[in-house]
Amino acid sequence: MKREGILAMVVPSGWLNRQKKLNNAELLSAYRLPIGAFAGTQIGTDIIILKKNSQSPAQNISDYFDKNSQNILGEIREKTNRFGRSEIYVHGNLDDAIGLLTNLRNKKETVRTGNLFEDLVINERDVKKIVPLKNIIPEIQDIRNKSKLEDETLKKSVLEKIVQVLAFKTV
Repeated sequence: MKREGILAMVVPSGWLNRQKKLNNAELLSAYRLPIGAFAGTQIGTDIIILKKNSQSPAQNISDYFDKNSQNILGEIREKTNRFGRSEIYVHGNLDDAIGLLTNLRNKKETVRTGNLFEDLVINERDVKKIVPLKNIIPEIQDIRNKSKLEDETLKKSVLEKIVQVLAFKTV
């Protein structure tokens, strides 16, 4: 992969939970799909988006979905597996997951106002309220950092492509 290249992967849900030492990459975003999102499977799957970065220190990303529960695209439930052990899974269907992805994408859209360090959140009830972007999207630490803004633009683009691919699968 090229320097600062982007990789989107579909992996079993347990994969991300075991990543205590992610090296040479940054996790830009991840989405947990409902069980059965891919026809013929009854395993949970995640879509993860990584950016190659050889300067990035090792990161523990195993708790990503604990910190970003809005990226779980279904209802969390518990069941007994074939070995009699209790396990957590994501219940839902692909249409609902696509709806949640669309809502997530729309929620992150903002409009730039005069002050470069604040953004206006599009809200029908309170259009004039100015809110710092980092309060709305926690993964943005400093909007003055150009690469963070580029990452958000990239995340939005990838999210749109994921919605398109998942929507095509349901047709």
